[in-house]
Amino acid sequence: MFKEKWMLTVNRGTITCEPPSALVFIAPDGTKYGINGTADTMGYADIRSIWIDDPNPEFKKIGTKMSIAPLMNEARKLCK
Repeated sequence: MFKEKWMLTVNRGTITCEPPSALVFIAPDGTKYGINGTADTMGYADIRSIWIDDPNPEFKKIGTKMSIAPLMNEARKLCK
């Protein structure tokens, strides 16, 4: 779905919205990662451990990550 803009080290997974509004990414190994602050406070694994650095040389040297906004936007749709 995201193709060249994929932002994680795992090549696939499932997104879900856990009540009340926790956005969660489930990796193929079953690990559940919090995508937003609500999920972080609920004890899900830290998504930063599988989040890719932006490959653009200008951003890579300062540690900027790929945008996770597309993943968050898709997960938010599931909360409605």
